[in-house]
Amino acid sequence: MSPPRSRRWVALWAVLVVLAGGAIYAVALDPGLWTAVGDHRLRDGELVPAERAYQRALRIDADHPPALYGLGWSYLRAGLVVEAERRFERAVSADATYYGGYRGLAAVAMATGSPEDAEGYLRLAHDLAPGTPCVMADLAGLYLDAGHAEQGIELYQRAI
Repeated sequence: MSPPRSRRWVALWAVLVVLAGGAIYAVALDPGLWTAVGDHRLRDGELVPAERAYQRALRIDADHPPALYGLGWSYLRAGLVVEAERRFERAVSADATYYGGYRGLAAVAMATGSPEDAEGYLRLAHDLAPGTPCVMADLAGLYLDAGHAEQGIELYQRAI
């Protein structure tokens, strides 16, 4: 004897609710999701919500390089250069092949008046991610500032 139709629907809904709850929980444990939220907030200039999102990502994975990178940028934009530098250094130590940490360290070097150091970091970032437009544009800007117009223009054109 089969159960009445309404019992089957209730059982199906119960299974769906459990599965959906598990999926939501799994998504909430993804540091990439919280990093993306932080990136969106940072682009909108919302530094405190960006910091919170990056911190949440780092509570899930303390060595998540993109979250460390984003947190570094939120600190740098807030004028907290030392805190920013620490986050970029952690991103590099967590993954020496992650170009973002070097790009962030280049931004700190520029903020502290060390364009030579910035160029070194950007060259490392460019070696790790040669086709990344933001790295090429940053390096092009340094070349133009140093009077190397030909190199700078060529990199800007490649970045576009």
